[in-house]
Amino acid sequence: MSFCQKTSRTRNRRLSNVRQRRQQHLLDVKVRSRRATQHRIRSAMGVLWKLALFVILCVAGYAGARETVKRLVFENPDYHVQTIELQTDGTLQREQVLKAADLHEGANIFSVNLARMRDRIQQLPQADEVEIVRKLPSEIGIRIVERKPVAWITSERERR
Repeated sequence: MSFCQKTSRTRNRRLSNVRQRRQQHLLDVKVRSRRATQHRIRSAMGVLWKLALFVILCVAGYAGARETVKRLVFENPDYHVQTIELQTDGTLQREQVLKAADLHEGANIFSVNLARMRDRIQQLPQADEVEIVRKLPSEIGIRIVERKPVAWITSERERR
């Protein structure tokens, strides 16, 4: 009955896929020498030191750049608002516009939020169009186009 038994031919048979062929030649060897272990530890520590140095340099560069911008731009007296030029074609008063805009001379020109200031002035009932520009180094220009009244309501006291 030997002809019914299946014989194993793994010895000379080619392995079917690449993974099996690679595993056939793979050696599982653990290096236990002290020198190899110390070399791996030194390599890992070198990578960690380089990474730590890189992070420290990035943080120091960011902090230095931030402090430089703060001193050269935001604390520089040349960039304080000295002139506020206001152009309007109606009855709006300068104090009324500056109060609505929350703007005063002496503020840093870069710390002024032009969009928020434009929105605040736009909230005034007389304002139709508002345009605000920075004129470096120390001037802000505000141009306001006022609404034209369709009707004017007065009381009895104002008529007399």
